[in-house]
Amino acid sequence: MHKDFYVSGFLFHSPTQQILLRQLKNSNGSPAEWLVFGSKSEKGETPEDAFARAVKTVLSPSPKMGKIIPVYTYVNDATNRTQHIFFAEIEVLEDFSSEEFNFGWFTFKQAYKLPLEKQTKHNITVTQRVVDSATRKSLGQQTLE
Repeated sequence: MHKDFYVSGFLFHSPTQQILLRQLKNSNGSPAEWLVFGSKSEKGETPEDAFARAVKTVLSPSPKMGKIIPVYTYVNDATNRTQHIFFAEIEVLEDFSSEEFNFGWFTFKQAYKLPLEKQTKHNITVTQRVVDSATRKSLGQQTLE
């Protein structure tokens, strides 16, 4: 039996330390909150597959994603559903367009200043910690070599 879960996360450009977020275009001109990429799972999907599909469904042209890195998993209290948070490395900063969304590349510091849901802000914070930890480990390994 397939148990539903949800996935969400970001694209991450390591050289510039930026994440890609999306924003619904409002017809009334009011600023909307910035969002991560996310989706509900489909039958037979792994969390990584569901996240890759969520990104490719929204972005055109579909970006070439590198490794999809898990950040953390939790059970959403409101829905009682498992939520997996990821980021995917991307080599090239691309501009994306859509009739439905605005897209923007932001440093973590810039992202915190955007209108964000509380959970999205938390997900960005935890992702930044995972990225910073991986960077420190990488730097430590380089000094050992």
